[in-house]
Amino acid sequence: YYRLASIALQRHDLNLAESYIDKCLKFDDKNEWYLYMAGNIYMYASKFDKAEKIFTKLIERKPNEFDFYACLSDVYLRADNLKKALSVYNQIEKKFGLDESISIQKKNIYLKLKKKKNAEAELLKLVNANPEEEHFKLILADFYVQINEIDKAISIYKSILKSNQNDGFSHLGLAGCYQYLKDLDNFFAELN
Repeated sequence: YYRLASIALQRHDLNLAESYIDKCLKFDDKNEWYLYMAGNIYMYASKFDKAEKIFTKLIERKPNEFDFYACLSDVYLRADNLKKALSVYNQIEKKFGLDESISIQKKNIYLKLKKKKNAEAELLKLVNANPEEEHFKLILADFYVQINEIDKAISIYKSILKSNQNDGFSHLGLAGCYQYLKDLDNFFAELN
């Protein structure tokens, strides 16, 4: 039944997948693999309450399993329950430490909630924790472009170029900023 549920899920036949995984759970409702599959099937079938219960149960049983937290946050995102998703991301960060993908997700949620300062704070936390990592600075600069704070973006791109003159992403970012500002001389200079 587990294998049949997996095949049905791969074929996007959620009703059939759910019927098979429910049979698995009747045989053994404590099997971690069955529960994990059931949670995913319920989530894809938009049965968010059932999926939430499954992943919450799995987290209680194995509180150090990152995947279970990630799945629970996915359930909340799909259910458009952004505040609960944020809460799970905060738990992940507290338990497992700072993570780029989690910080990006939190930034996206804060933007949807129209909380630009919180979104900025998430990215600044990432940059400050990794001051030598240009990649995170580029993410922050791109964020500033996204929210039309072009001067802040230009400042970051230029600071990266001070230490790495050939950083193509920074030159391209600057070109985009200058194009936005209709400064065609600097736009073409950065493209070159």
